[in-house]
Amino acid sequence: MAQPNLQTEQKSHPTTFLDKLLGRVEAIGNKLPDPFILFVCLALIIVVASVAINSMGVTVVHPVLIRLFQLKVCCRIKAFSIS
Repeated sequence: MAQPNLQTEQKSHPTTFLDKLLGRVEAIGNKLPDPFILFVCLALIIVVASVAINSMGVTVVHPVLIRLFQLKVCCRIKAFSIS
């Protein structure tokens, strides 16, 4: 008994807009790196942005308490120094 050719069966139905959209999403998703690498890169971006914003002396106003708060760096150099 011959096995059916799946490639011809898939091409027999017309491709809809949703099929094309999902195909593009899959192609973009395949080009992305590992989730761990994405996590590390985003964490580094947050640390760099935190240091840059803190060095500018940015303050924020709490909407309920109406108080000024100065931003704190999420990663300090002193924490990594060996005493």
